[in-house]
Amino acid sequence: MKKTYHIDNEKYTKEEVKKAYQDGKIVLLISRVDSWFSKEPRICKTQEEAEKLLKMDTRGECYSISEEVWTTRPKSLKEVLEIASCYPRKYLF
Repeated sequence: MKKTYHIDNEKYTKEEVKKAYQDGKIVLLISRVDSWFSKEPRICKTQEEAEKLLKMDTRGECYSISEEVWTTRPKSLKEVLEIASCYPRKYLF
């Protein structure tokens, strides 16, 4: 049985994640949980959608830092696969 990766409450194969990464469709959503940070990968339908999502940054604009959210590109496919293989999510850094 192939290993699956959990992204956006969907299951993906390594090949599907790799293709989305190569196409520039994966964005990491970063938020604060208690005093930790959490990273959640998102697979966008298009590169344009990914570019739009990358502009999200609410740091310094929220009442509480626990409500802040921002996005970034993943540094590597390995980073995406490591995050997506943790299900349910664990605090990452």
